[in-house]
Amino acid sequence: MNLLLSPFSIFKTALVIVLITLVSGCQLTAKNNTEYSYYGSYYLWIKSLDNEELTTEIKNQQLKESQGNQAAEYHLLLLHSLPNSPIHNPYSAKSRLNQQALIQEAQAQFNVGDLAFIIMLRDQLNQQLLILNKLINKEKTNTETQKQLQLQQQSIEMLEMRSQKLQQQIIQLKKIERSINDHGTSL
Repeated sequence: MNLLLSPFSIFKTALVIVLITLVSGCQLTAKNNTEYSYYGSYYLWIKSLDNEELTTEIKNQQLKESQGNQAAEYHLLLLHSLPNSPIHNPYSAKSRLNQQALIQEAQAQFNVGDLAFIIMLRDQLNQQLLILNKLINKEKTNTETQKQLQLQQQSIEMLEMRSQKLQQQIIQLKKIERSINDHGTSL
């Protein structure tokens, strides 16, 4: 029995393996494209709204949240994280996200696209809060520095006033000395 294969049969086998790999790769890619992010789409939609429409959407979501709608809780989280939203507050958004993360872990309700979007949102909120805290600390430092500068300026002004008084006293003493010298020489 001859176990050696001809170059043509090796080529055919390699070609079949490559084609199978390509076809299965395309199927995997097509399958992943069918999952989309509901919350990502919602965020893009609210980003396109004007202030009046945002206010209406906020009221609608607050009403739904009060009725126990969990999707409304996530929608409000996104509305808090939206920079042009009337209720924009990264602290509230991060707090809501932390609360929702516990629920989300328990229920495992997100598809891969939504989970990726929520994780990305969490990372961005963390960065935003870090920057805000740095700005607050800089403002405190600047305020303290300005107070110190004001105190130093006041001290300088007081020293300048003392210096002027001392110069006036020196001038008066010199006048008295001259007067004494003039009076002493005239005797």
